[in-house]
Amino acid sequence: MRKFQEENKEMYRYFKANETDKDAEYFHRNSTKMDIFAVISATFMLEKYLYSEKDPRPLSEKLKDFPSLKWGGSNVELIELIYVLAYAGKIEHESKEMDMLVKAFEGTFDIDLGNHYRTFLDIRNRQEPAKLLLVLVDTLRVVVDILNENLDNRKNKLQSLDKIKEALAQLRLS
Repeated sequence: MRKFQEENKEMYRYFKANETDKDAEYFHRNSTKMDIFAVISATFMLEKYLYSEKDPRPLSEKLKDFPSLKWGGSNVELIELIYVLAYAGKIEHESKEMDMLVKAFEGTFDIDLGNHYRTFLDIRNRQEPAKLLLVLVDTLRVVVDILNENLDNRKNKLQSLDKIKEALAQLRLS
């Protein structure tokens, strides 16, 4: 957020000052600036909510109210996922920022991934470097197949969920 704010500080100033003299320039049909103002507006609304007077607790305490995520796989699997998302361009980063990206995932999942460079070297050297991805593909195929089989039976979602759980348990055993 801070990097975005720094890159768009003129837009932040314009927004905070409630200026209108450049509206015609910023808010025409093909303007890329409209998206920036949407993010700025959302940021201010989030800040206002998080710092609301209704809840006098510090921000760190308020953030504890949000559900935490726990990674259910191994550290190696998470590092594999992070690297593939980054190199596939699905998460914007620069190669020098891989540490920052890994730290973001560590914070999200409250996990210590250790020396991710060493782990990725091990992933590169293994017979099948995409182990997790292959499991994810198989998992998605099983889920989609079961859901497609039960299109007529949409009312009984619990039955579909039970079939999915059963099929995934079998997949894990194989």
